[in-house]
This record gives sequence, structure tokens and C-alpha cells, in this order.
Amino acid sequence: LAQQSTSIMTNSRTVLFPFALLIQMHCLRGVNSVFTKTRDDLMLGGPSKGSKCTPGHDILKEECVAAATLLGGVLRNNDLLVGNWPNTPPGCFIQKSDKTIHYGENPDSINDSRFQPVCVTPADEATLLQASKGMKCTAGKDFSKDECISAATSVGGALRDGHFKVGEWSHTPYGCFIEGEDKAIHFGTNIGGVNTGHLMQPVCKTALDEARLLPAPWDGSSCKVGHDFPEDDCVDAALSVGGKLRNGSFIIGNFPDSPPGCFLELSDKGVHYNTNTDGINNGQFQPVCMVGELKMRLVTAAHDTRCKPELEIA
Repeated sequence: LAQQSTSIMTNSRTVLFPFALLIQMHCLRGVNSVFTKTRDDLMLGGPSKGSKCTPGHDILKEECVAAATLLGGVLRNNDLLVGNWPNTPPGCFIQKSDKTIHYGENPDSINDSRFQPVCVTPADEATLLQASKGMKCTAGKDFSKDECISAATSVGGALRDGHFKVGEWSHTPYGCFIEGEDKAIHFGTNIGGVNTGHLMQPVCKTALDEARLLPAPWDGSSCKVGHDFPEDDCVDAALSVGGKLRNGSFIIGNFPDSPPGCFLELSDKGVHYNTNTDGINNGQFQPVCMVGELKMRLVTAAHDTRCKPELEIA
């Protein structure tokens, strides 16, 4: 904003609150105004054209200084700059060139790529899938274009030369993904796009239910009724407990000797899904179940009987 053009400052004003006074205001105005968010609760958006916080993830004006400071922002001459600019993101943001903290009051303003919005981190945790042929997010686990930058940044993505890459590519996964050794953030708008697997990793929403891996070997072990992951959630859940995609593939079949539903093969942690609801685990597979699923059995009362160490319940 600052020295580059006075036209952007038209209809703007500077709120003359010294930094020390702002801190006192945050501490003394009562419980409702005390800033309680941590660095992990916040996200600094990319300096790309149109970049802004997704709906519901904006920072309040009275929290802007405290939030932006946690993300490396600074006050210019100890002042929070507030204005009605047309070329900045609405709400709390940091100017890329000097990290100064601003608050834009124009809800229709459009970021011209020189500013980074300060936002609340989305509630949906992101999972980074492997770069393999055909890999994509399961249905309902895609991030929107507006959510892509913050989600991808949370798993190590970065803006290549400060730009958010958006395109209708046929050789990339649909939706949010990172690409290359520099983890550049992209969004593919082609719903029919097919991931060629060349350093392109889809960024997907983590399954809402936490996964637990049942112990092995244990003949007949399976998830308790109601604690199975559906096929669409199996890859995310299995990867979260150490599963791996064998040659980049999610293996689905009608297996009689494995547990029904989502499971890992003990030998190489390969992720599988068994469509056979009558399948019986032969002891070579580990069911992937929602937390709370653990089946227990009572060992026969005999001299020196005890659970195997890997089967003990904490």
C-alpha cells in the first residue's frame, strides 16, 4: 500500500493505536476480546491474485494485530493500517513487501497479488497422498479452490514464484495437488484429469474418523460392526496408520481369506479393501478400523495363560 501509490490509499484511514496500547486493549477489554488463538490456529495465505480467506475463516478486526504478529507481521510506525482499498484482500492481511499489518474494510476488494490474507486454519485436516498413476482424492474429500492454498501449505506445499497455479490439465488429478521438488501448489479444474504420477501429490481432506490398526497375527480378527471404513475412506485411513500403496495401487477384491473391508497385508503394509463380507482373516492381515472398534476375547483359564505381548490391551 504505502509508498508505491497514493491512489490505493484513497478513502483510507490510519488507526493511531500504539502497539503497547493495542496489547493492553486485548488484555483488558474482558474475556470476549482476549486473543486465545495460537500459531497453529492461523494460516497465512499466498500473495496471489484473488487470494483471500475462505468464508468463516476471517480474523476479526480487533484480533488482526495479534494474529498477524504471530505470522511474522509488523506494525508500520506502531500503527494498524485500516482502509477501504479495492486491490487488497478483505479483512486482515500482511503486505508482502514489508510484512506490515493491514485491515481491509471493502468486502468486494480483490487481492492484486501483493498481499497475504491472515486467516483461521480450516477445520479439515489435510492429507498428502502419494505421487502415483491415477491417484486422486476419494469422493467428498476434495478441497475447494479457495481452500487449496491453506490446505496445501499445511502439508508442505509452497507457491512457485508467488503464484497459485490453476489450469484445466488432462494429465493431473482434479482438485488441489502439489507438484515437483519445490512442492508447488496447483489446482486442476478438469474433473476428468488423470494423474500421470509424475511428482504430483493430491491434497485431500483427512478422514473424519481416526483409524486404528488391529494387531496381527490374529486369526479371524475384523472390525466390530459399525466401525469399518467405507471403500472411499480406506486409502486415507490406511495411510494414516502406516499403510502403503503397492506399486501405487489400491487393491480391491473379493478375498475369502482376508477380513472384510479395509486392511493391510502384514508382509508389506499394502493397502487392500475386501468386498467379501464373509471373508475370514487367516492371520496375515491387519484390519483398519475406526477407533473404538477393538474386539476382545477371553483366554481360557489354564496354568500360566496370558496374552501374547502384541495382543495385550493397554
